[in-house]
Amino acid sequence: MTYRLRLAPAVRPVFRSDVARLFDDVFTPVPRRSWAPESDVRETDAHYELSIDIPGVPAEQVELTVEGRTLTIRAERPARDGRGASTVQRAFHLPEGTDAEHITARAEHGVLTVQIAKPAAQQPRRIPITSPAVATATA
Repeated sequence: MTYRLRLAPAVRPVFRSDVARLFDDVFTPVPRRSWAPESDVRETDAHYELSIDIPGVPAEQVELTVEGRTLTIRAERPARDGRGASTVQRAFHLPEGTDAEHITARAEHGVLTVQIAKPAAQQPRRIPITSPAVATATA
């Protein structure tokens, strides 16, 4: 037994547009999330160190630039496994007095490590402490 649904002429266009919208929503490709690599910042006595995860990105596809006090990292991940190529760009604000000539970077095992030397004024300096007893004993 077959049943047919008969819609009133005024309802047909609305029903068809609802069904069309349903299929459009279901079959419309979902935009990919943008790629945002994880990053860590560490500080030592002599430098700051940025570690940025860039798995699957060859070192030749990574570009570092410094303009003023802004360090910009741009990486392009090549197309693979049916996924298109993607590009990410991150910018980091550098501390006052940072010298762009003393920034080094290396890529190893999917991690980009950038070392930024601290300005001489920010590096800790040990200050000797004298006491009167020590000064007279040596005199």
